[in-house]
Amino acid sequence: MEQNRQTSYPEGSAPPDRTSPLNTSENKTNSSPLTGEDADRFYKSQIDRTHLVKNFKVSIDEQKSVRDRAVRFANLHKPKVNGQQVIKTGEGGTAVKKKKKIASPKALVLCVVLIISIASSLYLLSCINDVLALTGSDTKTSVTIPENASQMDILQILQDNGLIHHPHFCNFFVNTIYNLRNRGTGKKAKDIKYLNGIYQLNKKMGVEGMLNAIKDAPKTVETKKLTFPEGWTVDQIVERLEKYGICDRKAFYENMQTVNFNEYSFIKSLPDANQRFRKLEGYLYPDTYEFYVEENETHAIRRFLDNFQEKFNSKYEARAKELGMTVDEIVTIASIIQKEAASKEQMGLVSSVIHNRLKKSMKLECDSTGAYVDRYIKPNVSDGEYLAYRNRYYTYLCNGLPAGPICNPGADAIEAALYPEKTNYLYFYHDKNGKIYMAKTLEEHNANQIKALQNS
Repeated sequence: MEQNRQTSYPEGSAPPDRTSPLNTSENKTNSSPLTGEDADRFYKSQIDRTHLVKNFKVSIDEQKSVRDRAVRFANLHKPKVNGQQVIKTGEGGTAVKKKKKIASPKALVLCVVLIISIASSLYLLSCINDVLALTGSDTKTSVTIPENASQMDILQILQDNGLIHHPHFCNFFVNTIYNLRNRGTGKKAKDIKYLNGIYQLNKKMGVEGMLNAIKDAPKTVETKKLTFPEGWTVDQIVERLEKYGICDRKAFYENMQTVNFNEYSFIKSLPDANQRFRKLEGYLYPDTYEFYVEENETHAIRRFLDNFQEKFNSKYEARAKELGMTVDEIVTIASIIQKEAASKEQMGLVSSVIHNRLKKSMKLECDSTGAYVDRYIKPNVSDGEYLAYRNRYYTYLCNGLPAGPICNPGADAIEAALYPEKTNYLYFYHDKNGKIYMAKTLEEHNANQIKALQNS
């Protein structure tokens, strides 16, 4: 009967899997029993297949699989925040999956316009600040303006010193304002003349204020009238200017030594200016001046030089040439006369002695030159410099005139230097009362010294 039918298989082999397609096909194609070598190969393949089935393992992480399916299922119903889907990651963590958006062309144009507007506004504010000095420090900056500098040159210098930021805008503004203010007058901005010098400027002045300080004397409400006596030295003059708040001592000396006041012919022709202790000694003409408080040092110096230029007229220049001397030599002689003569009446006599000794190539041997070296030069220089200046100024050591004037002489001393009395005197001596003793020889001079001591 069918149910009780038994089929025997070779020992050690398993019955074929009836559900396997391979077995099914094989059963279909191999309906007849196998014999010989075919039967051996068949049995062997069955044994290998059985071995592979026994050793086949499948590893499934059921917990991870269940968790992943749960997450995917939950995300299907997860709400979106601001158009972005929120996905849980890990334990308690969340991540936002960003959705890429393409910017609107209108929004992009608006951003560009906004950026340009902000940049333009900042630039305009900076330009306005240069002109109106809305912000900025009042700290003074020393600025050197060279000769024949144009307005644009000066603005570039101001930019280099950090006083303005936009020289081209400032140039346009200043020219425009100047032309508007001078309509119908024929004046042009390009014709403005600026004075060389060292100026103390600050940002609070604004660009117009700075340019005005360079081209004109400042016009402040407060002024001071000061008198400088004949025979004062540069150091004495500067001390008084600083005392009354007109100039700064250090800035005055800096201007005097470094600025080329070459618009004045008598300064331009100075010989060996670097050999002098004070370059402009002798040319700060003694007089009464009205200064503005905190006046620029360069302007203050020009006041003195303008006055000297006016007083030392063409007549004096012609007379100096007639004597075979330069303006500087006449001023140097006048400075010695100013210090040596006790009165105006004595000046012609003292001048004659100086001229006579120069003609004979004698040392001048004037005590006033030694006093200048010890009183004004020595305290302001090193020991080595002192010795060098002493050899150039002290007329007991140097031949001829000293390296420069020893004070700032007045009109009478200059007249006496140009028109000495005609004498043969080579010596003079004063007693304590100021009486002068003249001599033609050294023997007479020694005798006069004894007389002077007896009469004192």
